[in-house]
This record gives sequence, structure tokens and C-alpha cells, in this order.
Amino acid sequence: MERTAPQEVIESLGAFLRRSTALADDDIRLRMNDLQEGRMRTPDSSTAVFRRPTMRQAAVRAPIAFPEHALEAADVPPDDVLGRLAQLEDHVAAQLQAGELPCVDVPDLHRANGIYDARGNVFLGPNVRRLAFDRRGAKSFLRLLLALEAASDNLRNGVCSTKRGLYYDQQTKLPDEGASQIDSDRAIATLANMLGVRRKSLGFVEACRGLVWGRLVIRDGEQIVDLSQLGPGGRSIPRFTDDLEIVSSDAAFILVVEKGSVAFTLAQVRWWEAARCILVCGGGFPSLSTREFVRTLVDTLGIPAKVLTDADPAGIRVALTYAHGSLSTALETPWLACNDVWWAGLHPSDIDRYCRTSELIQLSEADLESARRLLDHPSRAYVNERIREELALLVDRGAKVELDALSHEPSRLVDDYLPKKLFDSELVKL
Repeated sequence: MERTAPQEVIESLGAFLRRSTALADDDIRLRMNDLQEGRMRTPDSSTAVFRRPTMRQAAVRAPIAFPEHALEAADVPPDDVLGRLAQLEDHVAAQLQAGELPCVDVPDLHRANGIYDARGNVFLGPNVRRLAFDRRGAKSFLRLLLALEAASDNLRNGVCSTKRGLYYDQQTKLPDEGASQIDSDRAIATLANMLGVRRKSLGFVEACRGLVWGRLVIRDGEQIVDLSQLGPGGRSIPRFTDDLEIVSSDAAFILVVEKGSVAFTLAQVRWWEAARCILVCGGGFPSLSTREFVRTLVDTLGIPAKVLTDADPAGIRVALTYAHGSLSTALETPWLACNDVWWAGLHPSDIDRYCRTSELIQLSEADLESARRLLDHPSRAYVNERIREELALLVDRGAKVELDALSHEPSRLVDDYLPKKLFDSELVKL
């Protein structure tokens, strides 16, 4: 009979079971042979699958309530997370011992499974999809188990490891030329969603991405840093805000800039001195750390965040993500979504006033599809009417403009666009 999965993946599963479970070598060898020969029973819809375990210890609940029927997550103590990881490991081993093809139900990340509250914040609904160790899902299933193994090591040793490190570790244990960082990142997200914990509870950290400058004094560990005294290089946004203390700030607002080149232009002229602000750069689509940092600043200082992005669908998605979260990180929304966020542009309606015809870039098919998906979004709070008007203008024009067009001539950005948009115009509330 046809094998359920490539032989090298089956061999990698056997190696994982030997490292991480109490199964005897003879049992593992027998079951791996059964997998190779296609003799494992395929679970039917009534077969018991792994369900997230209940919490055994007190957890820090989310700062924003999850809506009814939404999947929930919590800040869970390490011992409890270890217990949940062990239960998942035991579930897979028990299925194999019973002669069944291993499978789990994982949260469905399709848009149809999104739940939105009255403000537009995005959460994940109860729908699941079956992930089985078959020809189609074997590699994803094994990456999930390897992420489980690495998370268990992190928590037992009281350390953190990088997401990039997990990718390389998975490549050594599951050689796959077609794999990328996205695949190992998805394994972490799936594992956290299944267990009902925040991603950082698994002991994985992102590469440092995101910078901050301006009128802010922080205590990071034992060090007190006055960010207003830093040069154009700025300071990396901390991976965790738990140990970060905001000492003082006289900023009137936070300017969140999508692109590093634009933020660097503003940093060189020390723009925060005249504008009395904190400058944050997410470096494209923002990391969880950057989003949590912005939320912390807004909540602690009681000042708004104003987001500056390209006039294109991707830029609009960046702004919406700061405000409401995204489906791929929906279980983190209560810790990341930010109430006082405004879109400062570059708006499609700004193009005629502030940009030159030579700076227009034709929308690609991917841009148009992204714009249409936003226009068709089911939540009128997530994509409000003002955003929809700007999207309609963008599609009608068929062209976009990037912020770099303004920052190539710093005076256009610093002396013209920003003063007029931030201080003399009505911004778009997100």
C-alpha cells in the first residue's frame, strides 16, 4: 500500500518519539513500519482528538475580555504549560500505540472563523481543522511536535530560544529544502493556539525588530535610558514588556512609522524635539513585541498613537493591525490591540495634494486583491467607513505611493506633510 508520508518524515517522527516519549524502541519500530506500509487506521470524525486541557493553576487573565464563543488564551505559569505540552505528547503516543494515524484538531485561521467585538478587535472562533500525520499533513504535524519538544526544553531549563533557532533546529531534524521560517513560525502559533497560552509562554522570542526614539525615559532591567539623547540608530524595542518600566515622558503622542527609511529620516533631524513625541518604527509588518510596546505606551502615558504608512493596501493593514490585531495572532489580541490609534496617512486622498505623478506606482494584482478583501471585510468596525472610502479611491486610481517618495526630500516630509497632517488635519480613527 502507498505510504502515508515520505520515509524521511516517518524516520524523523521515530527519532522524536525516542527522544521525547516513554515508548519502547520495539513499539516505535513496529509503528513506524506500520506507517511506512500504510497499515495505520485513519481516524474517523468520532475518534477522540486532542482538546486543550483545563488550567490547573491560576493564570493572568487577558486585559480585554474575549467575546462569547471566541477561543481564549492566558498568561499561564510555566509548570502548567509544561503539563499541557506533556498531555499533547502523551496523546500522540497513545494514538500510535492504538494503531491509529496521529491527528489533532487545530484552530482554523480562515477569515470565516474570525469574531469581532464592537470596536473591531479580532478574535478567533471555535472552528477547527483536522491535522493528521498523512501524506498531506505529515511535515506540518512533525513541525508541531518539534516545536513542542523545543518549548518543553525552554521551560524545563528556564531559558528562551529564538524563533530563528527553532527553524534551524527543525531543519536538522526534518531536512526540507522547501521549508522556510514561516513554517516553523506557524508551528509555534498553532501550538500556542491549541494549548490556549500566549506565544511567549512557550519560551520563544523574536529577532530584535523595531526601534524607538524620542521623549521617553525607560528602565530596562537595571539600566535607565533617556531615549531623547540617542542618535539616529535609536534603541531596539524590548522583546518583553514585563520587566520594562516607563519612568517619564512629556510626549504629546506616539508616531508609529511603518518603514525604517522614513523613521531614519526623522531620527536624523531629531524630529521628536520639535513635535514633542515618541517615534516608533515597526520595520514593516510589526512584530508582537512592537505592538505590545505601543499598547503599553498608549495605556501608561494616556496619549494617542498616530500611524504613518504607505498609501497602499499593505500599509492600511499595518495600521489596522496596531489598532485591532490580526487573525493570525488573534489569541494575543487582548494584549496587543490598542484603543487610541489614528491613521495619519499617507492616505490615498493625499496623493494629489502631496505627491507627484512620477511617484505613482501601479497597483499589482496582489495589491488589488488585498484591497478588495479589505473592502469586503465582514466587520464594519475593523474596516470602518472612512477606511473603505480611502480603499475605494486607491482601487479607482489604480496606483499607490510609498512614504519613501516624501522622505527622499526630507523637507517635504518634515516641513510640509507631517505638520499639515498631524496638526492641521482630521486624522482617521481606527
